[in-house]
Amino acid sequence: MAINLDKHKFFEYQSKQEVVPLKIALQAIQEIQKNYENFDNLEKKLNESITLLNSNMEGLNPLIKKIDD
Repeated sequence: MAINLDKHKFFEYQSKQEVVPLKIALQAIQEIQKNYENFDNLEKKLNESITLLNSNMEGLNPLIKKIDD
């Protein structure tokens, strides 16, 4: 579940800025890194699957041509 930084922000009067506690911001960054790693792993698996599927389709093409004849 993604951390919504807007829910944790508050107005800091001295600097006159909206701020988020460092601990919350660091948790959000760690979550983004984890999601990126998961996406990277998923992307690799998808690419491997596409390669395998293409390979299998190339093997089926001659069989399909024989059926069409």
